[in-house]
Amino acid sequence: MPNKGITALLAGSVCMYIWVFYFVERQQSLALATAFSLLFLCYAIVMKKREQISLRTLLFFSVVIRLVALFAIPALSDDVYRFLWDGHLMQNGFNPFSFTPADFIEQHGLGLPGLNKSLYELLNSKAYFTIYPPIQQGVNYVVTAIAGPDIKMGIVLNRSVLLAIEFCLLALALKMFKKDKYIFIYFLNPLVVLEVSGNLHMEGAMLFFLAGFFFFFYKKKHVMGFASLALAVASKLLPLMVFPFVFNKMNFKKAVATLLFTVLIIGLLFYPLLDVGFLMGMKSSLALYFRTFEFNASVFYLVRQIGFWLVGYNVIQTAGPMLALTTFACIIALSFYDRRQNFTWPQIAQYCLVIYFLFTNTLHPWYVVTLVGLSMFTRAQFSLVWSFFIFFTYLGYSDTGYTENYYLITIEYFLVLLVLLKDLNIIKVQWPWITN
Repeated sequence: MPNKGITALLAGSVCMYIWVFYFVERQQSLALATAFSLLFLCYAIVMKKREQISLRTLLFFSVVIRLVALFAIPALSDDVYRFLWDGHLMQNGFNPFSFTPADFIEQHGLGLPGLNKSLYELLNSKAYFTIYPPIQQGVNYVVTAIAGPDIKMGIVLNRSVLLAIEFCLLALALKMFKKDKYIFIYFLNPLVVLEVSGNLHMEGAMLFFLAGFFFFFYKKKHVMGFASLALAVASKLLPLMVFPFVFNKMNFKKAVATLLFTVLIIGLLFYPLLDVGFLMGMKSSLALYFRTFEFNASVFYLVRQIGFWLVGYNVIQTAGPMLALTTFACIIALSFYDRRQNFTWPQIAQYCLVIYFLFTNTLHPWYVVTLVGLSMFTRAQFSLVWSFFIFFTYLGYSDTGYTENYYLITIEYFLVLLVLLKDLNIIKVQWPWITN
């Protein structure tokens, strides 16, 4: 395909993104499936032919497909309204971890600035405590301080922050990978664009700080590197999983000192939120996550089905925590294996996330964004397959609620595991793919 044809594909993708961002609702399954499939097909072709496209053109479209979302209202996720609610709680002097929205209005009503009925009715988790770490809460605070009670302005400002972080990540990737166009495996990925720029999830920020950690660590600037790791943890807690591997990368005394330094920074970032309410709210949120929520799971759904056969009810109350312990044990085992294999930091982060995702009872589409970003470093193909199939979990939404399609989930995990085994050289399969 000539260069002009590929450029036309990218221009067509921009038009398709505009349609999805502004005109498609979550319950419109056919429209969503069609649009995403076409976007992914264009993405696959562009990445296959990337050497025929100038770096400037790829950069231009990576920026444009994000900027066109600037004024869109998130249609696939309503988490942004909880971001604004938490920000307004802080503006009024309350710790967002201390109250569920339902408890707050019961005790304080809806008369405080920003905490109004129109925002409250948009919340999807009125009976749950917040779960968002300090970086997200800091963004929430700044955004609501500027936007006030204007919900649309709050969304635009929130997106502006995430776009700035994505553009910083793009600049860092260009610095780290020079002129290697493979970085666009992340920046042109449709799931990434829709979940970070569209739905305003913080995985982009976590990935930026993780990339900073990789960059500074291999430059032997460990203070800057582990400060970046602390910021990644303060964006999303998942990077805590790489901590055991520090002992494999430096001597014991230096590893202890480095981890203490990292924990100190994390503590300072969490400090403004720390009180009894924070501890109680976080405890409640973690209990809900491991003992109540379930979505698009793999191993857990198998365990749950066995539980139905054996005891006649959903065993999530015990299976959830047990699978979390299994995840922890597998990561510790992997850290011992790393002593022989000497994995790179991106490989370590990738393998830890894979373990966590396979054993978790809740796996939303935006969780996979980080794996796609890590594939810039590892060239793993399974994360790209996952970024395609996991989007179709959105097809379960309708005007009456949500229904999971277990056939789609089975196909998703079967193909992801198949390509993962190929990436690990456990099976030998040859097929054309966009990384060739």
